[in-house]
Amino acid sequence: MSFDVPFPADYGGVIDVFNRVKWFHENGWEVILHCFEYKRQPNIELEKYAEINYYPRPTGIMHWFSKTPFIVKTRIHKGLENLLRNTKDEVLLEGLHCSHYLNLQPGRFYLRTHNIEHDYYAGLAKKAKGLKKRYFNSEAKKLKTYEPILSKAKGILVISEKEVGHFKEINPNSIYVPPVFKLVNTFQKTESFVLFQGNLSVEENDEAAHWILDNVQPKSEANFIIAGKNPSELLKDKCRAQNVELMQNPSAEEMQSLIDSARIHLLWTNNNSGLKLKFLNATASSGHVICNSAIVSGSGLSNGFHTAEGSKEVLRLLDQLMILELEPETWELRQEDIRNEFGGHSLAKVFL
Repeated sequence: MSFDVPFPADYGGVIDVFNRVKWFHENGWEVILHCFEYKRQPNIELEKYAEINYYPRPTGIMHWFSKTPFIVKTRIHKGLENLLRNTKDEVLLEGLHCSHYLNLQPGRFYLRTHNIEHDYYAGLAKKAKGLKKRYFNSEAKKLKTYEPILSKAKGILVISEKEVGHFKEINPNSIYVPPVFKLVNTFQKTESFVLFQGNLSVEENDEAAHWILDNVQPKSEANFIIAGKNPSELLKDKCRAQNVELMQNPSAEEMQSLIDSARIHLLWTNNNSGLKLKFLNATASSGHVICNSAIVSGSGLSNGFHTAEGSKEVLRLLDQLMILELEPETWELRQEDIRNEFGGHSLAKVFL
C-alpha cells in the first residue's frame, strides 16, 4: 500500500515504492497496489507491474484538528479497511502514513519506514514560519505519540541503517532493508556544469538550493543548473537574478539526462533523516559528487564521493574537480558498492 501514486518516480519516497513494486513483479509475485491519489494522477505505466486500486485522500483543514496525525488520518479509507480486514495476502504498508491498517490484523502486516517521521517534521518546523511552522510542530508531536502503533507490525523494514536501533525499541522485528536501486547507467563523458536536483517544493530542498545560491554560486566561475519540481517564486527570481539555469518540472527522461551529463553533483541538506535517494542517483552517474555528511548518512556507501561541511570546502572542491573527468576506476567502484548495498538482497531475505 502506497501513500502516493508512485509514478512518475520523481521524488525519493515514490522512487523507493516504484522500484520495490518492479522488484516484486520481476521476482514472480502477483502485485496488487493500493495507493492514495491527491495531487498525482493515475498512471498506466504502473499497470505493467501491478493491479492498481486508487483511493481519494481528503486533505481539508478539518483533518488538522484530529489527534491522529494528518498524514495518517487522511489515508484512512473504509473500503480499504474492509478489504484488508480478512485478507490472507502478504501486505506491505508504506510509511507511518499507512500504519492505521496495522490495527486490522495485528502481527500480520509488514511496514516500511521512510523516516523517523517526528524527527523529520521537527526538522521542517525549525526552518518554517507562520502557519507552516505551527503545522509541522503539531504534526511532529502527534507522530511521536502515534508511533508505538508500529509494535503491531509483523516486521518493520527500515530504510536507513542508523535508524534500526530506534525502531527496534518499538518492534524487535525491525531490520535494515535498503531501497532497491537498479543500475542502468553506462560510463560517459560529462559536461562542464554543476547540478543540484531534488523536489523543490520540499522545504529542505528549497532551503538547500537557496544556500547554494547564497554561499557557493556567486563565488564560483562554474555554470550551475538547479532542477526539480515546483520551485517557489522566490527561487525562480533568485535564479533569474544570478543567471542560474532553473529547469522546472523536468520529465523523468530530462532529469536523467541532466544527472548523466553533470560534471559535478552538489547535494546539500540540513536534515539527516532517512536516506536521500538523489544521492544514489548522483553516485550512479559519471560525475563527481560533492555533498555534506547529512546527505551520506544512512546510505551505507563510503567510496567515490567528496564530503564538505561548509561553503569554503565546497568551493575548493569545485575548483579541483571541474577540470577533471571522473576516473573510470572510481565509477566502477561506486557501481559495485551500489550493487552490493541496493541490489534487493535484503528484500529477498524477507519475502523469498
